[in-house]
Amino acid sequence: MAILNIKTDEIGEVGVKPRIVKIDTNNTIAEVLATGFLNDAVQRGGFFFSEEDYCLVTTKLTPSTVATQVGAYEISKVGSDWSLVSTGAPGEVTLPTVNGNIAKFTDATGTLADSAVAVSAVQLSANIIAATSADIGGAGAGPLDVTVAGLTAASVVVASIESSSNAVSLVVVNAGAGKFSVTCSANPGAALLVNYVAFVAAQ
Repeated sequence: MAILNIKTDEIGEVGVKPRIVKIDTNNTIAEVLATGFLNDAVQRGGFFFSEEDYCLVTTKLTPSTVATQVGAYEISKVGSDWSLVSTGAPGEVTLPTVNGNIAKFTDATGTLADSAVAVSAVQLSANIIAATSADIGGAGAGPLDVTVAGLTAASVVVASIESSSNAVSLVVVNAGAGKFSVTCSANPGAALLVNYVAFVAAQ
């Protein structure tokens, strides 16, 4: 993929600022936004750019794709690198984005960007259960069962002791079908309440 053509000045507009630069490419959006994308045009092509320039750039999904997108970009120079950056108008989207990822606000003017967090990586609230068990004391150190509808052996449960007749700790927590079981370090006595957070569908 490459820059196919660059048009920097129109007749009668030399010296006008901001200057509109037209850049035709068969690159993807991610590629034209790469640091130093314009370096070759400067170093080999002899083109002169300024951070006062406003660029209209064509991009494609692949070099052979018929459909072409036209985007507006600004120019940034950091050190020896000449780069294109997305324009920062309020409410715009910073490109590129990834299909299936969650969007996030990056400033106070409504600019959106890719969060790099996939929707599939987020637990649904219906899959998270946080509660305190009924009293499961009086049956020794365990395993002691706590009934939780929907749990499977693949579920994840994080548990801690709310209160117990004897001072003990939890040493094993295992999820199972419709329940999870806990084993204590010793006999908790007549009463044992367990706080837990259960992730029904583990991720």
